[in-house]
Amino acid sequence: MLNALRCSALAFALLCSAACLAPAARTQPIGAAPRAEIDVAEVARSEDTQPLELALPVDGVWIVSQGYHGTESHRGHAAYALDLVKLDAEGRAYARSGRRTQDWYSFGAEVHASADGVVVRAIDRFPDNPAWAKGKDTNSVIVRHRAVLSEYVHIQQGSLRVREGDRVSRGQVIARCGNSGSETPHLHWALLSSLEPIRTRPAIFAPYEVRDADGTWRTAGGVPSAHDVIRKLAPPSP
Repeated sequence: MLNALRCSALAFALLCSAACLAPAARTQPIGAAPRAEIDVAEVARSEDTQPLELALPVDGVWIVSQGYHGTESHRGHAAYALDLVKLDAEGRAYARSGRRTQDWYSFGAEVHASADGVVVRAIDRFPDNPAWAKGKDTNSVIVRHRAVLSEYVHIQQGSLRVREGDRVSRGQVIARCGNSGSETPHLHWALLSSLEPIRTRPAIFAPYEVRDADGTWRTAGGVPSAHDVIRKLAPPSP
């Protein structure tokens, strides 16, 4: 299972080489994993059965480096997962050469609970890998929300702010993004229909914003696709 959660070094190398392009210069946003078609009917069925509203688990601007049915690793039980990478104002995923985990803007970024729930798994014993190094053991948090669960993977060691049994609120900081079990820092997020065994399912998010190729932001909903540059919906002006 853990191997399936890792994005390849090649995927992130392509992601970061594309990240240096200005938004207006891109015909397709950053990302190495091919864009997979989302089954609209399947997502619609999920919306009918999803028992709660979900918020994006991160603040700031992030890119979906791998979306649903991503060919890098989102297959089988992990088919309905998102890999998120934080970007700076210039659309870059890391500073300098990206050879250190600390160079990556994702590393150390706060991770938020997507909805109210109870923590049922909180793993924090594995060290973060050096950037570009392979690893298999990952820290993670899983929160139960009534009939479904949300999963947050590749957590930074020592950053957990919750323990198993804790109740959390939507938007609460539960940990920080790290590089445990991964080659480059990112957050792997999924909505689960089952914990044992882990099985992902389509998720529907509350409205958020997507950046178009010309750099403008528009309101979107449902689920972001691979290569989408996203952020939480800005609060209304007072």
